[in-house]
Amino acid sequence: MSILIFGQTIGGAIWLSAAEATFSSGLTESLSKYAPGVSPKAVVIAGATHFRHAVPQDAVRGVILAYNAAVSHVFYVSTGAAAACFAFSWGMGWKSVKKAKSVAPEA
Repeated sequence: MSILIFGQTIGGAIWLSAAEATFSSGLTESLSKYAPGVSPKAVVIAGATHFRHAVPQDAVRGVILAYNAAVSHVFYVSTGAAAACFAFSWGMGWKSVKKAKSVAPEA
């Protein structure tokens, strides 16, 4: 049981850091594409809820599109990971853990 819990915990930690790195790099790239005049550092420091106060009003739409693209990249990573896990699960095989029913002979 402890190996199972360890696997779940370490898997979550690894994929969370991969998703965060994908989001950060995707946001930086998308900001240069959709809102070229905006500093990516200012948007990251302000966060997703307060970036409207940190950027000019005419760049808000571009920042929203950049966030949308960055979140889409994270979903691509998670979809790819799920597909890979599904494909690898086919090679695991199946072993029943049910105990065989013992039938007592009738007298």
